[in-house]
Amino acid sequence: MGYTRRMDEAARNDYDDGHLLVAAIRVLTHKNGRPPTVEECADLVGFSREVAHALVRRLEAYGAVRAVETPFEARVVIESHAALEAIPRDAAGPSVASEFESFRERTKEKQKELDKLFGEGSLEKKKQERVSSLEEQFKKFRATRQYRPPAAPGSGSNEET
Repeated sequence: MGYTRRMDEAARNDYDDGHLLVAAIRVLTHKNGRPPTVEECADLVGFSREVAHALVRRLEAYGAVRAVETPFEARVVIESHAALEAIPRDAAGPSVASEFESFRERTKEKQKELDKLFGEGSLEKKKQERVSSLEEQFKKFRATRQYRPPAAPGSGSNEET
């Protein structure tokens, strides 16, 4: 590993990357006088913004950092630098495939909740009941009204004369 390691070499792990990110937070807080954004930290350390956001979420789970979100941006502050030592040194971040699977599971759960919310066809059943009710009302209305076909022209039953 060492200080000469490039970011695309070797396997990443949360322990080393977490220390780099926390160091970037400290440097940028000192330099700018305010908590940095995740993007500023990513630029300083050389991570992609996506990797930095994922790392911040994992470090939040460990209790090392906290993302302070405003309507316009998210800034990062250090909660407990000692929490970094609780991260196993060989703990690699989740792979893209495992993150995709967890995303798929979450979307399946949301879909099940939506299915429960709208019931098994209860919305369709309500629509059909409404349509049949309107059809019955129309039939009753039609039965009470006597249909008179219009008079043919020249039949002699003009009421205007």
